[in-house]
Amino acid sequence: MSLTFERFYPWIFAAAGLIIGWLMPVDIPSENRTDLYSAAISLGSIFAGFLTTTKAILMALPSDGLIGRLKISGYMSDLTSYLGQAVCGCLLFCGLNLIGFFSIGGFQSYFDAAWVGLATFSASAFWRTTSIMLAILRNP
Repeated sequence: MSLTFERFYPWIFAAAGLIIGWLMPVDIPSENRTDLYSAAISLGSIFAGFLTTTKAILMALPSDGLIGRLKISGYMSDLTSYLGQAVCGCLLFCGLNLIGFFSIGGFQSYFDAAWVGLATFSASAFWRTTSIMLAILRNP
């Protein structure tokens, strides 16, 4: 995967999710929305907790090995940016789901599109960070 694609694919997927959520609205019955929002808050907070733990592991790795090479290469700033984007995306997703518990009125279609876009961003940013961290941990 190219570095340019790696940098932008969560944003590209989020834009695609937003457009798809707008053009193809999903009609979720109102009695099931609270269950969906509750589950999504749990998932988003689990992802954010996992990413924060990943950040702590990354900070605890010795700087004379792979982490030192990442810093020298300049890729460490990209990795920390990816972690920050993923954590913020997951927390924003939790916040959006919290807003969903309240009456949205005529803005439901906008909310649903934003929900799909932010869910897509959170999942793809989580995947990007997780796959990079697994590659780092596999490196001898």
